[in-house]
Amino acid sequence: ISNGIEKDIIKIEKKLPGSTHEGVEMAYKEILDIKDQSFLVITSPFHSYRLKKTWEKNYNNIKVIFPTYDNHDEVKYFFNMPYDKIKVIIYEYLAVIHNYLNERI
Repeated sequence: ISNGIEKDIIKIEKKLPGSTHEGVEMAYKEILDIKDQSFLVITSPFHSYRLKKTWEKNYNNIKVIFPTYDNHDEVKYFFNMPYDKIKVIIYEYLAVIHNYLNERI
């Protein structure tokens, strides 16, 4: 909103999906109802790769913009990270492999 985006076009899901694939399906259905040209999807830097690949594999007929995270240099310092952040990175890599094996990405 502070960057000029109108408040009424921002959509935040009230029901959280059980998986990234389910979240992409929910977003796709809502996007079809709106019938717009393109969308910006914001998620955590670690989750964005999986979300982008899931979207591209399943619903590439609608353009979705995934922002880059210029300030996100935590991966460079992997071995100096706190354990909870390392867990998130490992989880995301395993989730990408899992989704690839299940042909979701």
